[in-house]
Amino acid sequence: MITFEFTYWAIFFLIAGGLAGYTLLKYGDKRKKIIAVLRISIYLLLIFLLLRPALLERRKKTEKASVSVLVDVSRSMNLKSTYHKFSRVKNIIRKDIEPLEKSYAVNYYAFSNGFSRVSKEDLLKLGNPSGEFTDIGQSLEQIGEEIQRSSSVSGSAVILMTDGNHNGGSDPVEAAKSLNLPLFVIGIGETRSGFDVELTQVLSSEIAFRNIKSIFKGVVNSYNSKGKRARVILKKEGSFVDAKDIVLRSDGEETVVNFEYMHKDTGIIRFEMLVETDGGEINKANNKKEFSVNVLKEKTRILYISGSPNYEYRFLRQVIKNNPNYEVITFIILRGMTDILPLSEIDYTLIPFPVQEIFLKEIYNYDIVMLENFSYRSYMPPEFLNSFKNYIEKSGGAFMMIGGPDSFGGGGYKGTMVEEMLPVNIKPEGMEEYLKTPFRLKPVKHPVNQLSEIKGESEKIWQELPEINGLNRFSSQKSGSVVLAEHPDLKGDDGRPLPVIAGWQKGKGRVLAMGLNNTWRWSMWLAGTGRGNYHYGRYWQQMLNWLVNAPDLRQVTAAAERKVYRQGEEVKIAVTVLDDFFHYDDEAVVNLDILDPNGKSSTIRTIPNIGNGIYEIYLPAENPGNYKLTASAFKGSKNLGMVSFFVPVQAITSEEYDLFLNDKLLKSISASSRGRYFAGECSDLEKLIKSNSSESVVTEKKPIWDDPLYFVLLIALLAGEWFLRRISGLL
Repeated sequence: MITFEFTYWAIFFLIAGGLAGYTLLKYGDKRKKIIAVLRISIYLLLIFLLLRPALLERRKKTEKASVSVLVDVSRSMNLKSTYHKFSRVKNIIRKDIEPLEKSYAVNYYAFSNGFSRVSKEDLLKLGNPSGEFTDIGQSLEQIGEEIQRSSSVSGSAVILMTDGNHNGGSDPVEAAKSLNLPLFVIGIGETRSGFDVELTQVLSSEIAFRNIKSIFKGVVNSYNSKGKRARVILKKEGSFVDAKDIVLRSDGEETVVNFEYMHKDTGIIRFEMLVETDGGEINKANNKKEFSVNVLKEKTRILYISGSPNYEYRFLRQVIKNNPNYEVITFIILRGMTDILPLSEIDYTLIPFPVQEIFLKEIYNYDIVMLENFSYRSYMPPEFLNSFKNYIEKSGGAFMMIGGPDSFGGGGYKGTMVEEMLPVNIKPEGMEEYLKTPFRLKPVKHPVNQLSEIKGESEKIWQELPEINGLNRFSSQKSGSVVLAEHPDLKGDDGRPLPVIAGWQKGKGRVLAMGLNNTWRWSMWLAGTGRGNYHYGRYWQQMLNWLVNAPDLRQVTAAAERKVYRQGEEVKIAVTVLDDFFHYDDEAVVNLDILDPNGKSSTIRTIPNIGNGIYEIYLPAENPGNYKLTASAFKGSKNLGMVSFFVPVQAITSEEYDLFLNDKLLKSISASSRGRYFAGECSDLEKLIKSNSSESVVTEKKPIWDDPLYFVLLIALLAGEWFLRRISGLL
């Protein structure tokens, strides 16, 4: 059968040649008519060649069906008992798989925690398999997708060679069911012998909240253990928490143990779950797992004490209450201890101020303590204020003093422990001025003062805010503190602009001094301009977030490059440091305190800086477990901040100690796919694979327009036409 390609040029030449031939045949003499016939023949031949004729031939073609061979190249395949596992794989490839290549298209794939197509030669050359995990389920899913993509060759079977040491994420039995091909599983390794208990996994949430229970679920597998007992123990930071006794089930059957734990501390907490038996186990390396939980505060708890009813208290308390992340307890002094009462004490429903309970006991239950226009002198001795030092420096509490006539020096705090905690120097009572002259606050560039994310809008709002009056005049800022806002005109005793708002890091906690008591006027003005209280609320929330060292306002952050490391690897640690104005700081001194899983502590001083505020170091992960790292940064004598975090280091996994064959899993995989399980020997494999080879009709297209005979004929016609015109005198 001949086919042609349709072209518009062929139509053009056909029409043109037809018109020319018609003219010559009708009006020419005999010789001219012969010339016309030759020219028409030339035109027809040219048209034939322009159509590119081709000859179609149909023939039958037989395609080999495919057999996919999946080979486990994880680390456990490199182990040896009575024989080396991967050497057994190579022998099976040579002896039982290679003969299949005569009848099938055999494709080889290597898998562990990854999956890739390889050549048979690559597998035979591989000396030491080194994959970190064995994800049988994922590899079966991927081979199914691979076979579907190669739809031109139908699949006959999949051959899987593995020890069954599955520790990946996908369910291999379910993956085998969806394969829609028989799966022939060849088990590599020796069957398990002797008594063994394994804690296969611990299920827990990575994040929890203080005062809320978490459930930790341990999954225990055991072998040759029916009727035996074991104890599952939960530890926190190496200390005993709880234990549960269990009766072990039949071989390979799971026993699930649940622990409930109420979190009291915040931060990253290290836990450990382990299984203890009466002895006789062939392997105890698989009896323990460590994990960590990041415990967050369920809410930021604030203690707010106001010395008298006032608008600042009213507006600020509303901002705090409107934030669901804050829990505020307020005490407002409605009458002083020396106030004359017109009625008897019993006729008042006001509760007495629980000074001793708050300042000596309950203070440690709060994240922030705020004193606003409050003088302690009528309620407690100055010794009660000594608890602020431990609360701030050691417990990491946050403290804020807000101005007013009864705050700072006016409240009698000069010479007390509170003065030592403050970031500003204050004057004694009677000497500290409380200025009532209106002024416009001058904020510095700092995240706390950022009232809007829109470029330029924050500066515009600060310029528009009304003047405020009422200011505690501090002597000066202390060395190491950061000023957040200044007076536009007045100077401190040190000759620098007078600080109005200042803060600093004091030990583990933070302290902020605000010499104002009339910020409520900003809220009133913003509401009057139709902007609502958003910017006012944002300002105070950023202030409170800075006090509790919220993640987005931390000057020091640190993290490991990866979430999990393996024993023996190097851990890359990067610490980022910002200065007081949140610019990258390359001149800080960064130290790293290390607490290893065995409780041994060490310190690395002066971590190298690599630029852009980043300080980088590599640590050896010598022991399995959780390493607690604390990075701290200093600029001179000033503490820029610190951050603690854990780096989990995995102990030796089952890939490195599990010699045994998980034949129970492998039998389930083969059964779910209508295949068959082989315990190492598979000599009759070729007989079991049902060939899906198929015949198909293939159509081949052979061009004939480029045959030299056509060009010879064309030249002959052109020569004949030229010769007739020459002898006829038409040239």
